[in-house]
Parts: sequence; C-alpha cells; structure tokens
Amino acid sequence: MGEAGGAPLGNKNAAKGREWRNAINRALEKRGNGDRTKALDELAEQFLEAAVAMTASTEKRGPSIEGLRELADRLDGKATQQITGDPDAPLVHKIERVIIDSSTTKDA
Repeated sequence: MGEAGGAPLGNKNAAKGREWRNAINRALEKRGNGDRTKALDELAEQFLEAAVAMTASTEKRGPSIEGLRELADRLDGKATQQITGDPDAPLVHKIERVIIDSSTTKDA
C-alpha cells in the first residue's frame, strides 16, 4: 500500500517537486550573483509593482481589485472554500477501521 500517512510507495511526485525547487533556487542564485535573497527581493518588488498596476483605474474598466487579491493570496494564502453537501446525502457516511486476525479467517 504505502507509508502511513504518506503517498504510495514508488510515488515520484515529491522528487519532481524538489527538482523544480532546486532549479528555482539555482536560478535565483544566478540572478542575484550568488545572493538569493537579493534576487527574491527584486522579484518581490516587481510583483508588487505589477499588482499595483493591476489595481489602477482605467477609463475603460474603472478600478480593479485583481492585483490586491493576488497580493493578498500571496501574503495570507487563498481563502478557504467550504465544501458542503446535501444534508440528505452527506459526503461521508461512515469511516471504520477494522483489524482482522488472519489466523481465524478462512482463505477463499
């Protein structure tokens, strides 16, 4: 099956995520001439400027909150969405954990 509380054995998704994170870190080191923090700060300033520009009012569309929403999502995380179901048909009926003594069961 898999490790308790983890992905199934053989799952390579975590390794792929580490590869991507490592590639981003290398690019930041390169962009900041060895100073990853400097590169991140520069990118954060560019992001903030873009977010402010997105909120600017134009004659055609008026003020927008898209940039502020994007900035808030980065700072606080996206707002959670409640999952609701039909009260007459709940999403989860029953979760049961059963331990079976294999010495007392018959093979089929």
